[in-house]
Amino acid sequence: MNIASKQQTGTKSVKTTKRARNNVTELSVYLAERERQRQSLVHSLKGKFSDMKFSSDDLIKQRRAETLLEGR
Repeated sequence: MNIASKQQTGTKSVKTTKRARNNVTELSVYLAERERQRQSLVHSLKGKFSDMKFSSDDLIKQRRAETLLEGR
């Protein structure tokens, strides 16, 4: 009886290991797809905003102007 229960446990762990490997594979595929989507989005956003040239001085002046307008 003890041998039979050990065999069952061994079979269970093999199934669990296969399932875990499948989960890892599915997760890897999912993460690779998400990374591809992220890179595509970053690339498209860089294209949209590449023509916008703001220096830090421009942004500081803009922020000061907004602050002055809010104070009035």
